Amino acid sequence: MSYKTAGGPAAAIGRNIDGKTIADTTLVKGVSEFIPSKIHFVCKTVTGFVSAPTVSVGTNSPNFNNIVTAAALTGLSTIDLVLPGILAGLPVIVRINDTIKARVSIVGVATTLTFDVFVEGIDP
Repeated sequence: MSYKTAGGPAAAIGRNIDGKTIADTTLVKGVSEFIPSKIHFVCKTVTGFVSAPTVSVGTNSPNFNNIVTAAALTGLSTIDLVLPGILAGLPVIVRINDTIKARVSIVGVATTLTFDVFVEGIDP
């Protein structure tokens, strides 16, 4: 699901990302350009938790780290817990044809561990 409302926020959303697998997951985004201003990670499933995955978000292949640099999602151990992400350095304009990906670069250790990503932004 993604949305863009007149005068409102633009967004990109990734659902049920596996925190136990090294992978790049494409986020679904709206149809207009936006500048990411907030990002949140939401724990959806977790059992047998030992350690959190390291995740980055971006448009810059192959690193995908220009929106959020790689960081361990410490605390992603409680279902429905919302963790705010820290935006990377300079603002990034996400263009219409850009692909936003969430990258799990270091796996979390758990029996099950999935999370959602919500990127919210403003018109450039």
